[in-house]
Amino acid sequence: MMEVTFHGVRGSWPQSGPDYVIGGHTVCVEVKVGGHTLVFDAGTGMARLSEKLSKELSESSLGREKPQIHLFLSHYHVDHIMGLPLFEPLFTQNAHIILHAPILENRDPYTIFNNLIRPPLYPFTLDLIAPALTFKPFVVGDIILIEDMKIETIFLHHPGASCGYRVHHTKKSLCYLTDVGIKEGDLTYPKELKDFVRDTDLLIQDAYFSQEDFEHFSFFGHGSVVRVAHLAKESNVKRLALYHHNPRYTDAYLYALEKETLTLFPEAFLAKEGEVMRL
Repeated sequence: MMEVTFHGVRGSWPQSGPDYVIGGHTVCVEVKVGGHTLVFDAGTGMARLSEKLSKELSESSLGREKPQIHLFLSHYHVDHIMGLPLFEPLFTQNAHIILHAPILENRDPYTIFNNLIRPPLYPFTLDLIAPALTFKPFVVGDIILIEDMKIETIFLHHPGASCGYRVHHTKKSLCYLTDVGIKEGDLTYPKELKDFVRDTDLLIQDAYFSQEDFEHFSFFGHGSVVRVAHLAKESNVKRLALYHHNPRYTDAYLYALEKETLTLFPEAFLAKEGEVMRL
């Protein structure tokens, strides 16, 4: 079984207020599977995850081996990493975080965070949290194995590049694709991506734009609810979570987009902050 918790579902920047109850934190999804904790992206939703994990970790017996948290990043735009430097387990050091970091545009992941986590942006350096953090860079296209779990990776079209994931465990699978657009001149996602998500039990995908906005801003490298719904239908996806919500879109507007999506793919739903689902 996979247990999926949405801790952050917003893209670009955090949002707040009564019109944004669906979720204000930027992207972060926790997946518990096969006795492991996997986390996808490190937006401000990690604040919610910290609260949850602090309770779980405080219940751990003294003397037990520190639990591992496997953190998988899609890419290094700030809305996807801004929650990491203040992630509580890095300071309490009652867990060990393994950071699976894609090498994008030949940039070294360790150098990216070493340049970020230092004054004047933060009052400490990466060295302070290094004892609880292990970097595991990989080349997009690699397969990552964690005991009996297989995690496939795929290159996604986005400015600066992005990485998508497919988690396999027993007979279940989950795909996490965020910050993925369509190349200029193309009308649909490439065959490689359709094959990558084919028959998955849950597709969590960036559906940042309405179709109208997508036509004007396709160069941003994000999806539209219509294009994502067609991808899910063509690839026989079981369920589709619309994700990485545009911070300009209110709840009312997002529900209207969900209604439009349901006419194209009846198993679609809006990812909501705090929502838990089981596969």
